[in-house]
Amino acid sequence: MNLDGKVTVVTGGAVRVGRAISVALAQEGCQVFIHYGRSAGAALETKEEIEAARVDAEIFSADLSAFTPTQSVIPAAIDRFGKVDILVNNAAVFL
Repeated sequence: MNLDGKVTVVTGGAVRVGRAISVALAQEGCQVFIHYGRSAGAALETKEEIEAARVDAEIFSADLSAFTPTQSVIPAAIDRFGKVDILVNNAAVFL
């Protein structure tokens, strides 16, 4: 499957499995919109790693445990990239 130029949103895309998904999709040519909850530093590192491979990425923080912030993720991605082709719902809470 050719993913060149596709835009993907990865919730929880900054750490652990989400980071691996974000980076793998970028390696396949996707522009990546990286959602994070509390991992701002890791989100920035993930973004920088993706951009070092000459792929466009953006980070965005939202508390997905609340309804209103959840509604902001996709519109923010569309504002940044003009579309969303792929959504990976990976966000989780680790206590």
